Amino acid sequence: MTGKFMSLCLAALAGISAAPLSVPPVSAAAEPAGGISVTEPAGEHYYVDKIDSAGIVGQRSDVYNISLLTEDISQTGDTSRAVFGSNASATESYIDYMLNDQDTVVAYLYETVLPGNARPEGIKLPKFSLLNTNWEVNASETEIEEGRYASPTRYTRIRLTYRLDEAVSGKTLRIHLYEQGESAALQLGRVEIYNSAETERKVRYAESGAFSVSGWITPQDVGIGEMSDTVDFENAMANMAASGINFSLPNIWEGDTLFYRQRLVYTCNKLGMQTLVYDADLIRYLAGASYDEATARQMVESYASEASFAGHFIMDEPNGEQLQRLKLAAERYRRLLPGKIFYVNLFPDYVRPDYEVYLDEYFDTVGGDRISYDYYVLQGHSASEYNMKTTHLRNLDTAAKKAKEKGAALYTIIASTGHMNEWDGVYLRNIESKADLGFQAYSAMAYGIKGLTWFTYLSMDDGRYGEQPGMYDKYGNKTKVYDYVSELNADIRAFSDVYC
Repeated sequence: MTGKFMSLCLAALAGISAAPLSVPPVSAAAEPAGGISVTEPAGEHYYVDKIDSAGIVGQRSDVYNISLLTEDISQTGDTSRAVFGSNASATESYIDYMLNDQDTVVAYLYETVLPGNARPEGIKLPKFSLLNTNWEVNASETEIEEGRYASPTRYTRIRLTYRLDEAVSGKTLRIHLYEQGESAALQLGRVEIYNSAETERKVRYAESGAFSVSGWITPQDVGIGEMSDTVDFENAMANMAASGINFSLPNIWEGDTLFYRQRLVYTCNKLGMQTLVYDADLIRYLAGASYDEATARQMVESYASEASFAGHFIMDEPNGEQLQRLKLAAERYRRLLPGKIFYVNLFPDYVRPDYEVYLDEYFDTVGGDRISYDYYVLQGHSASEYNMKTTHLRNLDTAAKKAKEKGAALYTIIASTGHMNEWDGVYLRNIESKADLGFQAYSAMAYGIKGLTWFTYLSMDDGRYGEQPGMYDKYGNKTKVYDYVSELNADIRAFSDVYC
């Protein structure tokens, strides 16, 4: 299918081609300064236990709902591997793991942040024992990423690593969890147990190219969301780059603070990626009656000159009235940050049947040199139901012609996860193969898109986007879709210079 279809795609480009983008997807200045080095445990002896205080009972066999202070046990989890217990006289709880050719334990904890970013007093960190060998030994390494008291609160993350001298099987490793001096001062979030000989240390960075491949959604800041976010930020971003994604679209959430925007931009600098950022305050200010450009410049000055910063994510799927309200903001933004992207993503035609009118509204208000919209063509309520939305190619044709008329580049967002479409109540089915992704990508490329976005990269915390996660689940694990997308991105990159 691929060879014949690709010939068709490339032949179609001669008829409909969008104008080149004025800001390249990845600039030469954004080449990685060494990338990001990550440790990737692998093999059959890698075990992950997600201990989530906000978890759902019965969610997974290896999830525990444990409060270290109240000893509230709502699920035992995988009893073949781990057992939760308590010793009231010693004011401690513990988790016992039966080792299986493993020598390394990593525990992630979240610590409450007090006013003034102070740390609680009397914190007693977990210790480790190999039963019948040693007792209550301190961690080999302790890493602390300090939190933030200001809203949104970001808990301090503590990463404890305990290493044995050699891999052990058939013995019990105990993690001792002690009573804390202050209520809810410390919570356990995730435990990794593995054989260090099976780990790989890899340097990750993005492959630059003329074709833009984006991933939407980026990880939240650590310690936000009732500790349900057990995703390591840098590791998740590094693996985004390793998958062939060279452009990042952040989640749209009110917790996107200046600290987070800076962190996202600086991390993408290391990876050789470009990224948009989201700033709700800036968006409101740009449209406000009291707007002052000098003040707006102060709001962006800490990251605006960074090589990875490509612009701002302004709004997703605006209606006509919202587009009108964005007109003044777009004009001010282009004076404030010339050459940067004022990113607005549009509805598909199954939401706006008068689609050409809608596109004209966009160009009359926001305008610019790009047009982006989302369309999720695959649908079906079960694994055996394989249907498609019927206006997919028509939508591409309409958008491509309008982009050519306006001298704009065309971008599209396509599905890498199943989810319920709130607009028509249709379930957009799970991704079952690389071909599911290839059909979406190559059909869009046949109409001259200059870049595509996978929705989603990271799964949403609340799980509202269906049974299947995106490329990265909310516990920090790669999914089968990650592999499908990585392979397809590599296929596209192989001919992207000719295509573009």
